[in-house]
Amino acid sequence: MRVAARRAGPELVLSVEDAGSGIPADQLGQVFDPFFRIRRGDSAPAGTGLGLAICRGLVHAMGGRITAQSPAREAPGENPGTRMSVHLPL
Repeated sequence: MRVAARRAGPELVLSVEDAGSGIPADQLGQVFDPFFRIRRGDSAPAGTGLGLAICRGLVHAMGGRITAQSPAREAPGENPGTRMSVHLPL
């Protein structure tokens, strides 16, 4: 896991990256929707689907935005990871 902070013009950008299995491209646009849970074939315990929706609400209340990125796998069996970035006005 990697956590970083940087200034980008008039914003502070906080990002958290992991090296997990990533978010499927067809589900990436829904991860901030209330009660949305990523569909996986593994036996990982499912959450409530509220965590990222709550984060988005808090970030928007502070005048910011939150984004999710998950690059495509470059090689079979490779874990692309996911990056969540919070952009806050300074």
